[in-house]
Amino acid sequence: MVSLENLKSLGIDSDEAIKRFSGKRELYERLLQKFPAAARDLEVVSFLKSGDYQTALANAHSLKGICGNLYLTPLFNAYSDIVIALRSSEYGKAAELAQDALIMQDCVIKVIEA
Repeated sequence: MVSLENLKSLGIDSDEAIKRFSGKRELYERLLQKFPAAARDLEVVSFLKSGDYQTALANAHSLKGICGNLYLTPLFNAYSDIVIALRSSEYGKAAELAQDALIMQDCVIKVIEA
């Protein structure tokens, strides 16, 4: 069971998320449990480092959508900014934003996996 209180301390509105899932907390938690694997599969930083900006953009855009659907608002905002930077060819800025996003993402994953 995911500690929704710990998620709230990270700025995640889990109450609103559960409402969006028709009050089905179990469904929300089950989908949250899938987030760590998705975040690892859709990694962004290594593609930025290697100069594969198309894959970095695709992965950041996918993570933005996943985070939005799960109400992981701080991560949604972070990935939104990364997408904007990549679309503007601001690759250095995107890399900095991605490093910052990883810190928050790691915190969220730790709560989910605890």
